[in-house]
Amino acid sequence: MTGLDSRDAIWVTSWASYNDGTMHGGWIILEEVVGLPPRELEDVYEKLGLDPSGYDEELVIHDYDDYSGIGLYEMFGETHPEEVINFYALLMDLDSSEITIVKAIREAIGPEEAREAVENGALGDYILLSEEDIRDDFYTRVEELDIPQDLKDAMDADKYIRDYSINYFKVTIDNTDYYLANY
Repeated sequence: MTGLDSRDAIWVTSWASYNDGTMHGGWIILEEVVGLPPRELEDVYEKLGLDPSGYDEELVIHDYDDYSGIGLYEMFGETHPEEVINFYALLMDLDSSEITIVKAIREAIGPEEAREAVENGALGDYILLSEEDIRDDFYTRVEELDIPQDLKDAMDADKYIRDYSINYFKVTIDNTDYYLANY
């Protein structure tokens, strides 16, 4: 599972139709157009009533249905649809944990950085830990210590987690708190 929503879509029109007030165009489901050859993609635009080889040569996205919560609008704004389609192809190659890292980077650092991390294949430069992961790590480390049990019992996982909040970006993704670090 990629962690993407099959309903993610863009509303495509052209600057010409926008400027003359007709605003013809329509919704394109991203998953359905990723990987299409240019001629087939042009056919999709033509089915929306656009003429990408003529009057509507300057295609533009005017709306996003970003059900996956990637932040496509923040990353791209009003741009040519093929930029977003090509980026979405990269996203489709990611697994759900990598999609969560993209969301965390966007929230903690910014949409430009999230986009660059995907485009440059740099998601591996980040680590994302949930509070549960940190708590499990804490208890594993404490159990490995060669100290009396009463000292182990006195150690506080919540303070350990608080230290993460000082040194890492804390983000909430899909109702789960995570800590993000860039290495």
